[in-house]
Amino acid sequence: MKYCEEYDYLKKHFNQVDDKIELPEENVTIFNIRFESKHRDILPDVIDSFSLLSDDLFSVPDSQIDENHFFKYPVIMRQGMECPKGVIILLHGLNERDWAKYLPWGVHLAKKTGKAVLLFPISFHMNRAPLMWNNPRIMNHIAVLRKRIFPKLYDNSYLNAALSSRLESNPKRFLLSGLESYYDILDLTAQIRNGKHPMFDKNVKIDFFSYSIGAFFTQLIIMANPRSYYANSKAFFFCGGATFNQMNGVSKFIFDSKAGKILQSYFVKHFDRELKKDPKMQALILKTKIGMFFNAMLNLRKMRSFREERLLDLSRQIKAIAFVKDHVIPAKGIVKTLCGKRNRIPILVTVKDFPFEYTHENPFPINKKDLNDLIDQSFQEVFNEASAFLN
Repeated sequence: MKYCEEYDYLKKHFNQVDDKIELPEENVTIFNIRFESKHRDILPDVIDSFSLLSDDLFSVPDSQIDENHFFKYPVIMRQGMECPKGVIILLHGLNERDWAKYLPWGVHLAKKTGKAVLLFPISFHMNRAPLMWNNPRIMNHIAVLRKRIFPKLYDNSYLNAALSSRLESNPKRFLLSGLESYYDILDLTAQIRNGKHPMFDKNVKIDFFSYSIGAFFTQLIIMANPRSYYANSKAFFFCGGATFNQMNGVSKFIFDSKAGKILQSYFVKHFDRELKKDPKMQALILKTKIGMFFNAMLNLRKMRSFREERLLDLSRQIKAIAFVKDHVIPAKGIVKTLCGKRNRIPILVTVKDFPFEYTHENPFPINKKDLNDLIDQSFQEVFNEASAFLN
């Protein structure tokens, strides 16, 4: 099947209700595995959870949103495979609500590498968010309300209303939800290494395929390398890898201009000052490995030697593909971060361009059926390269 046809087929047959989905046309099986996040204490309580979503319809604090703590993640495997030689954890982009875009990616990686591909949802994304946040009627009301409150607002839409409202009202959510996800991945890895995972041998190799903000997240994981779990893990970054200050997530599909301004102000311009006002956050950032690497990844010029020395150590484990027309995480920012000052870090970053219109959020547009062959060729080019690296 060509990419667009495969996308339609997988979207039609995928669900997260069935424990097992057989797809003979693709020669793969998708398993939905239950997971419980045990780190709700990290998240904002009642007072810090306020946003425009906090009304009579929804007044539950972040730490008590059950969808975020009890969920399923999909695992894609070749049919008939009982013991995969490795598992690739696939991490998605910011403000994603369903797995449709990623299903062809996961299927291709699974078939080409012979490994299982585990699609793990970041905190409050995918099926870890209340259904209300994905309701067009309710979210359009929030978007309109935000425009009234902030008249100069742009790039607001019902698609980004929930995330924009939550980040604008409390930008610390970006860090805290990411931290919860970090500990979730750590728990998942511990489950595998302790021989308690229902599908994987305890010695299975763990690698990463990470897109957009998922690449930022993966960088922190392998930099911190908790319990030495990821000392031999490879990480392939797709449209990601830059420091936070070189990203621009203002988009109708990610978050609006007000949320973007608040995030840059909090994490880039005034983060050190904000830490002084918040002892709990200060301890988290200054006294933990993951906190120090997060701090080092906020600004290209900040803690540069510390960051680049660690990336130099990891240079054989990382490879990246960036796009010429990517305005959310530009290729220049990815190269500057991963290759370091004067290109002293030997991480291979390939910068590509395609002969059709694409965006960061939609690198392989499925609505352009007349370009199916070109899109399929470009998709194969990217994912063959990723598969070869992760094989």
